[in-house]
Amino acid sequence: MLETLSHDLRTPLNSIIGFADMMEQGIFGPVENKRYRNYISDICGSGRQMLEILNDVLERQRFEQIEKSVEDFRHMFELAPDLIGICRDGQILRINPAGANLLGTWPADALIGRAFADFVHADFKMLISDGLEKLTDRTTRLPLKLCRPGGGEVDVELAAIPYDHPDTSEPGDDSEAGAVMLIARDVTERNRAISRVAASEDHVRNIMNTVVEGIITIEDDGTIETVNPAAEKIFDYEPGELIGNNIELLIAGEQPLIETALAGDPTAPEVSTALAKPRELMGIRKDGSTVSIELTMSQLKRHGNVTFICALHDITERKMVEARLVELATRDPLTNLPNRVAFKELVSQTIEIARRKSNSFTILFVDLDNFRHINDTRGHRIGDEVIRMTGQRLRHCLRDCDTIAHQGGDEFLVILDGVAGDEEAQAAAHIIM
Repeated sequence: MLETLSHDLRTPLNSIIGFADMMEQGIFGPVENKRYRNYISDICGSGRQMLEILNDVLERQRFEQIEKSVEDFRHMFELAPDLIGICRDGQILRINPAGANLLGTWPADALIGRAFADFVHADFKMLISDGLEKLTDRTTRLPLKLCRPGGGEVDVELAAIPYDHPDTSEPGDDSEAGAVMLIARDVTERNRAISRVAASEDHVRNIMNTVVEGIITIEDDGTIETVNPAAEKIFDYEPGELIGNNIELLIAGEQPLIETALAGDPTAPEVSTALAKPRELMGIRKDGSTVSIELTMSQLKRHGNVTFICALHDITERKMVEARLVELATRDPLTNLPNRVAFKELVSQTIEIARRKSNSFTILFVDLDNFRHINDTRGHRIGDEVIRMTGQRLRHCLRDCDTIAHQGGDEFLVILDGVAGDEEAQAAAHIIM
């Protein structure tokens, strides 16, 4: 019954403790949320307490059985899968076959009289420098690395308990009185698995930290879970400062699609497809300023929960280039006035507004007399300066509601808003001249 209880309870408890310990040490990545860190610590601490209670109960019951039956003790001692050794003054008095196999020495009797410290790795000897008896004061297992005489190392978790049962030896033999019982479990494969997971997580973390693309993961309620350095740089936040905040802190204006995904079923095909399409929106930096970003979202379903992965690009520079290209395409570089292309669009807009508001407008064509003579006699530099000054003077004598464009050469076009009839148009032209 003890073996069944030990297996049924120790195995899941060790798994819970090991996993919580890995999370507490940050092997899966930093847990910035204080509430989550406390919760992980509670799980780890509670698991260890339960394991300590179980160890105490099992060890007490085990030794009660040992006291009742020497034969049962010897049977358990011989068949136990973990190292069980009886030591006094640091020397091995007895060790089971599993222990001999763990230490790479056979038969087990060959270990009798050997110092247990001889098998402890040099880097760990200081942990037992005060004697094996001191280990009985520990409430948790001691991690050690053992060395085999023929080569090779073994990671173990070692527990020590006082051992004083002369009635389990031959009559009259008190050689084991006042000894210490050592129980060591081979955790080499478990540690290797942890190292592999840690290396894999570290590799992923390094990738996240070096990619130029901003990456933010959020929970299904919008809480920010992780942020890589590139994303922190985009929004001008310090490392870890965004963890635990809502994604709304970084997004300007309403985003119906994102809100729908968070509130509804994000794995629905139509939502999933829409989220995957890049969209341009305005982000909010820490200082309140805005930044143009391109956002693509995907979702990862794990343990029944959905995590959103947001990929971000700072497209501020691209938007500036686009705006500049639009300006170059619609602005005359000499006068910085709308050019012929822009004027056509402005006329269309003016016609639409006039039709909608029953308004009127007038278009004037302006050119300079004898401009070619200026170019021919004074040069193109002077001619360009005349065109620039003409544009400035036209702008100065027109109202804010009027529009002026440079058609090219010495020709200008003017839209006079609200001016109707020949008399008003002639009066406006007279002012311009």
